[in-house]
Amino acid sequence: MFEVIERRQDGVHEWVAISCTCDLANPRDELVRSTAGLVRNAYGEDVIVEAWLAMEPDPEIAETFTVDHLVAGFRMGLPNPASEGNKPPQLTNYRSESAEMLARGALACAFESLQFLIAPQGGKLNPNQPILGFDGWAIRATEEQGAALVLVQVKATSVLETPPPESSVLAEECKRLPRQKGPIARVLSVMAKHLPNGQMRSAVLRMLTRLGSGELPALVVAPVLIRGVGSSALADLAPIVDVTADFHPAAGCGASVSLGVDLNEFGRKVMDAARAA
Repeated sequence: MFEVIERRQDGVHEWVAISCTCDLANPRDELVRSTAGLVRNAYGEDVIVEAWLAMEPDPEIAETFTVDHLVAGFRMGLPNPASEGNKPPQLTNYRSESAEMLARGALACAFESLQFLIAPQGGKLNPNQPILGFDGWAIRATEEQGAALVLVQVKATSVLETPPPESSVLAEECKRLPRQKGPIARVLSVMAKHLPNGQMRSAVLRMLTRLGSGELPALVVAPVLIRGVGSSALADLAPIVDVTADFHPAAGCGASVSLGVDLNEFGRKVMDAARAA
């Protein structure tokens, strides 16, 4: 499903080019199904199901309603492509969030030390509106610094040129990330509230404490370029690689991911699959 075709390490920075296999004509395409699963997970389906199963429901309710009804009700609230009207395709939320989920899957495949523990989508009141802030968060275990906070920024493009213009936009965004202390504090606060007691929660609390003392926690900036048609290559990331000195003190961990199909159609199929009961 994900194949790393190029990899390079420049000191503390790591870069990969990834190719995906996707067949939109196949109703059970593995990439569509797995990305739809990440959408459900990002909005908290697994947490809600676990809460239901842990309950001791009223016998009358238990005879009438099942976990399938719970899941069906939950999925009604997921992003709905049909609700986005006549937006230009590149501005639709189903396209952008599907790209963000694809980036999450690709990064987790390429960098095994990344753990996506809490997704930002769960707090959205309107699933068809974009999230303001970082496009994703993860924790990465490092031998040198222990746990590091990973800030993911994603851009999707249908442009064939290498590097595409979106790569320069990503480069400028990534230069700003290590200095956005307010958004970093909110990410850590959300994670600290929602993670169970344990090693990861302790690590996040230590990061938040360090931020409050005037120091940045260990950070990793993770830019991801999602290509629809066209092939991915490390050359796609050249504008980002050129500005890694401005990431300091953060390390870089980026990817160019080729999907091989139309981004808009992929996003629509992913969200329709995520909503299916």
